[in-house]
Amino acid sequence: MKHFARLDTIRAAAILWVVVFHVCGACWGWQTEEWPVRLFGQGGLGVSMFFVLSGFLIHYTSANQPTSVFCIRRFGRIYPPYLVALLTFAVLYGSFWTARGRSDVLGHALLIHTFKDTTFFSINGSFWSLAHEVQFYALYPLLLRFRRHLPLLLWASLAARIGIGVWTRTAHITFANDPAIYLMLPRLYFEWLLGMYVADCVLAGRAPKWHPLVGWLALGVAYLTSGRGWLDLATVPAIALATAVWIVRAVECPQESRIDKLLAPLGVISYSLYLWHQPIVNELCKRIMHQPANPVVLLSLAMVVCWLASVLVAIGAYRAIEVPSIELTKQLAKRLARPTMVVFRQAA
Repeated sequence: MKHFARLDTIRAAAILWVVVFHVCGACWGWQTEEWPVRLFGQGGLGVSMFFVLSGFLIHYTSANQPTSVFCIRRFGRIYPPYLVALLTFAVLYGSFWTARGRSDVLGHALLIHTFKDTTFFSINGSFWSLAHEVQFYALYPLLLRFRRHLPLLLWASLAARIGIGVWTRTAHITFANDPAIYLMLPRLYFEWLLGMYVADCVLAGRAPKWHPLVGWLALGVAYLTSGRGWLDLATVPAIALATAVWIVRAVECPQESRIDKLLAPLGVISYSLYLWHQPIVNELCKRIMHQPANPVVLLSLAMVVCWLASVLVAIGAYRAIEVPSIELTKQLAKRLARPTMVVFRQAA
């Protein structure tokens, strides 16, 4: 199966955006307009980038290997590292000492914690997107049945995203107060389906002929519309389109640039970094921002310290947990994929 090395750059950009967003939020609160640099407040869009990339990779890789091999390798890639991080934070936060806490841990272990507002962001706020990711996987076989109608499904998912966005805005449902509704799975399907659509086109040898300028224009739209009332409905579709254009460029032009080579190592550890960074960021920022100094200076210090700590932990988790898990399931998948040899004994 072909490997697209430049996709690690997209992972790196997404995780950079997410971590910066969480550092700023932990230091100065979550009111975007109060931050000196508006771009920081849009870091949550990094998750949308991950969803588009996930839709592309899942559809592309599943078409190149048996279903059993695909499922085993995805399980080994995602669940063991997630489970270790979950249990670590559950122990640190004392979740096992109460019945409610144990129920919360069980919900996270089953990846159904996004069904309730009270557990949506509990234990580790970043875990919500992993539950949605697994729910995407569960519905993927159903999507394959309608593969011929993928463009229609894509437009329908965009209409659903906009329609649900209009409803949540008119009903005053917010990200902070009712996340289980605000971030319901149907609202997020457009990003994942867009990635799947791009993969389907690549597999068919007809990758979309998007000019790079389309991606930059979409990124500009995302920047200008984010947090701007009703215009905000265009933000996620715009960043999803920009990501899709970037994926197509990475596939069609595999030659790595200097920026790719610089960011690729961060993209490689992006999953471990995503799993571990937010609790680390929250604890460090809490201590740093209590110091008597200029808030901008403290934010700069927090950014450096949080990045160093998070990256070091992510590197350790990647080497100690993620890589062994991937290798173990890869070997298991090879055994399952190996054709069974039937030996016929010659009659005496």
